[in-house]
Amino acid sequence: MKTKLFIILLFIIGFSIGCRKEIDVPDSQMEKLFGEWNWYKTSGGTDGLTYTPYNQGYNLKIKFTDKGIYKTYKNKANNGKAKYELTLGPTIFGGSTVDLITYYFHYGFVGSKVDTNVQSIKFGGNDTLVLIDESYDGYNHYYVRAD
Repeated sequence: MKTKLFIILLFIIGFSIGCRKEIDVPDSQMEKLFGEWNWYKTSGGTDGLTYTPYNQGYNLKIKFTDKGIYKTYKNKANNGKAKYELTLGPTIFGGSTVDLITYYFHYGFVGSKVDTNVQSIKFGGNDTLVLIDESYDGYNHYYVRAD
């Protein structure tokens, strides 16, 4: 009897760990964010330059899961991850309501600092993603769907 109870308990614990809750999506259009995206340019900032995989010498891929996990890959190698959440809110560029993504970067040890970064989200159809830094000297990051 104890063995059966133990097996059932292990199953319940394993199932609950494996079934993380999907993140809240305040606007159905934001579901297009889920999946993998290949970087093709970044522009803006105080220098006004444009950066591409060609002039930077590397490829960058990003992935957004429906569980709120953001991952980056530089030249196919895992380059980091963060948690994120999606919201609707005012942009610093005029105050209109836009789709926003907030990233939460942890530094890997207990009690470590958590940095946040906020970007507004725009789509060009289903295959183009633009992430705009919510800062006055920020950049616009352009991606094309990878999957």
